[in-house]
Amino acid sequence: MATRRPQLLTSSLRTISAAPYVSPLRCAISQSRSFRNAAVLQQGINQGMRASAQAQPSMRVLLAKHMQDNIPSDIGLLPHTFIMPRWSNRPSLFGNPKERFTLTKGFVKSKLGTIMEMMIFKWKSPMKLKLGEPKKDFAKKTYQEMYQHLAEGDIEKLKGITGSGLMDKLIKQIMARPRLAHQKLVWNCRDLKATRVSNRAFHFWGQGIEMRQAVFRMESYQQLKRVKTDPRNPSKIIGEAPGKQSPERKVVEYVVFQKRKIGDTPESSWYLWGSVDETTPDQYREMVRNQPGHIA
Repeated sequence: MATRRPQLLTSSLRTISAAPYVSPLRCAISQSRSFRNAAVLQQGINQGMRASAQAQPSMRVLLAKHMQDNIPSDIGLLPHTFIMPRWSNRPSLFGNPKERFTLTKGFVKSKLGTIMEMMIFKWKSPMKLKLGEPKKDFAKKTYQEMYQHLAEGDIEKLKGITGSGLMDKLIKQIMARPRLAHQKLVWNCRDLKATRVSNRAFHFWGQGIEMRQAVFRMESYQQLKRVKTDPRNPSKIIGEAPGKQSPERKVVEYVVFQKRKIGDTPESSWYLWGSVDETTPDQYREMVRNQPGHIA
């Protein structure tokens, strides 16, 4: 059974405008399993190191500033992020034991790798490792705020909780909406459950970059409606807008939160990066092929 993607806002907007059918979170970035800005990242680091070599009195300060100015604010998803599928989506233990074993092996290896990454992070990183962060309540609150602000078209509030790649796409989505007089969108969500399925801490050796990343499985029932507002008081809802409304549906989504620190600059707060899918056996085999040394 395929995972239900969070397409409430966009699917409802499709009936109202000619905007393409794209999920709000999935639209953020090409969901590559490696850093999409790896080349730019390395270029910024190399340029920073060359520049700092000519400024001996304040080398670390200049390097940190240059890295902050040249590295994209949205670096990407940490490589080899493994999301174990839910029971209903896993290959049958008896019908397809080989694929089931592949996923189980990938899950175990990812957990062992995460432990090693965290040990290195705790030893080398200036960031304090807080394994309980971000907390579930924060993840649920930020997730709900993102959808509420998106429905309301509040760009300023979205900027404070999303990464730049996701933010750019959400702005384009908001700007593409039709402007209908005395109408607005209302997003409703109930029975929201958040489960942490991935928690990583990564230290980039010799690059002055620290990254924390957490993935939560969000399960809820959601509905998006277009409503009529009072012409004299736009915040007052006076009824549903004419036309077909989106029905309530169950949504399951894997939401990625990140925070980072570059050089001597202050560490960022947690922000919403986007979403990922459950890892398939084929995707895990691709991860293995891309590993240094190609060790299965």
